[in-house]
Amino acid sequence: MEDLKGDVILIEKDEPAIAYKWEPEYVEVRPEMQVLPYSFLDEYKKKYNLQFEIGQRLVPGVMMVKHPYLANTYVDIVNFEENMIKYKFDCMKTIAKKLGAKQVSTKISMSDCSTRDFEGNGDVGYKWVGARLDYKNSQMERLSKKYENVDTTEGEITEQTYQEAKELAAQSGLINDSDIKDLLIFAEPGSSIKNKTKHISIDISSESNRSKEIAFSLKAMKMFNLNAEIKETICKKMNLSLEIDILF
Repeated sequence: MEDLKGDVILIEKDEPAIAYKWEPEYVEVRPEMQVLPYSFLDEYKKKYNLQFEIGQRLVPGVMMVKHPYLANTYVDIVNFEENMIKYKFDCMKTIAKKLGAKQVSTKISMSDCSTRDFEGNGDVGYKWVGARLDYKNSQMERLSKKYENVDTTEGEITEQTYQEAKELAAQSGLINDSDIKDLLIFAEPGSSIKNKTKHISIDISSESNRSKEIAFSLKAMKMFNLNAEIKETICKKMNLSLEIDILF
């Protein structure tokens, strides 16, 4: 049993999962992509204390993505994009409230929505092209219903809640965003900067788009027959930002 190191994993029947590395097409597969034999799954779960967020049984053909911020956790690739949007949405709202926000307004913006053909051959088949307008509009309508929101709170901050906000920002990777760094500076108790409002825009799709690129590389291995839902997922891409307006 090889070490678990894939950022994206495909659970497959034992024979192809073991043999695929000896196929000539394997050189086209991204190193972050790993195929696990189904009969070894219980051993992997025990050895790595794995947690799976999935809406179906773990069976051959299921593809999972390693959660970038939760230890030992894998998410069904079909649900991963939505999972990351909700994760950052929830974390950002919690951080703002712990920093003393009286009102947090959120909405989603989209800078790109693209598709590509899984069955295409050569570079043309691999390239992203702009999605149809009706698909873009339907996605924006769906996301707006879920994440266009206004929350109000008492607006209290203490040294403890400030430290909790910093810890959550670090845990969620948001602390690497320049807007979040700035927010933590001026919201620090005792800071001479007394902004009453703050606008923040954070990327919420980079992790999902990266996972799709990794998964798409498995297209080279004809021995794996990915199901239609996975193919549809990895052939669609959105560049999304969460826009937050905070009132202190």
